[in-house]
Amino acid sequence: MLIETLSTPFRKALATNATDTSFASKIPTGTEPTNAGVHNLAINVYGSIDNKVLIVPYGTDADNETFDMRVIGWRKIETAGTPDSALWVPVILAQLSCTLSAVIGVAGKALINTEFLVDTITIGTGNADFVDVTSPTGDVVAHAIVHLQGCSKVEFTFDLTGAAAANALITFI
Repeated sequence: MLIETLSTPFRKALATNATDTSFASKIPTGTEPTNAGVHNLAINVYGSIDNKVLIVPYGTDADNETFDMRVIGWRKIETAGTPDSALWVPVILAQLSCTLSAVIGVAGKALINTEFLVDTITIGTGNADFVDVTSPTGDVVAHAIVHLQGCSKVEFTFDLTGAAAANALITFI
């Protein structure tokens, strides 16, 4: 039996860094979520999707500044045979509290020298069975792996509690 994992490069969760000072309200909607930070999960030929997302949060301002981020899963419900009845329901898969480190990007690259990677992540909301955090502290890059629990879309939102802006590098695994 061959077991393998597709290795894909990181991409940014948001096209531009978030500056929100509170989490936007997420409620069920009849409109398919497509706003900034929403990612469709690729459905393969067997009808299955990636199980998890690997997240490396980062932000701007200075070492030891903080922010919170939510990973929201979206699932659709509809009455059989009536696609107009579709309702998209959000669930918080994880809420992570992040602390910036002194580790920065590189000028002129995808992560620039004013963007600080995090070295500390703690789980604020979420089941530890579905969220795996590696939080080494001491200016060593931290990451989290969040189980997507079968959601067909995932959204990343931020609440800036100290940092000036925030985002995350993500890849689906």
